[in-house]
Amino acid sequence: RKRTLHALPPEARARASVMDTLDVMRVVPDDVLNRLHAIFDRLKSRSGRLGAAGLKLALNALGANFTDADVMDLLVEMDPQNKTLDFTDFITVMMRPLEDDV
Repeated sequence: RKRTLHALPPEARARASVMDTLDVMRVVPDDVLNRLHAIFDRLKSRSGRLGAAGLKLALNALGANFTDADVMDLLVEMDPQNKTLDFTDFITVMMRPLEDDV
């Protein structure tokens, strides 16, 4: 069973990513954004980006129970070249609803 974050086709995901993040940041309470920023700051690498290990810790801390393969799928979706997340990408991932593909 593969975990995905939403049902948009890949081409629509790329176009919607920035707008989704901006919309989320407008409606999410400041205390939630502050907590997510604190999590990101604790888990990011020296480059200022979050890799697979940090993302897996963050997701699993919220009870998502992602596998290594699930996390890599997310990283490839968000940043195919570097497979890491900046804070904007992290917010997008953390705030999208989860769906299970059966």
